[in-house]
Amino acid sequence: MVYFNAIDSFNTAAKTQRDQAGGLATLSIFARFPAPYFKGDLSIPLIDQIVGTAFLVIFIVATMDMPNMALKVNLGPS
Repeated sequence: MVYFNAIDSFNTAAKTQRDQAGGLATLSIFARFPAPYFKGDLSIPLIDQIVGTAFLVIFIVATMDMPNMALKVNLGPS
């Protein structure tokens, strides 16, 4: 809703509509599309997103895990 007028202005200047092939240039600001070499098969991009999200979740959980944050006996002040 925030960028509706800006995207319409760009499409008007580019002489394209949202539902035309050239209109995907503005849609790709907010969305990613599978590369043409996937030939419509969405399994590889889906696996890519699942693996990327898993790594992100593992990283967040590892950094927020409280037992990992505690100082050990040999690291405390003397």
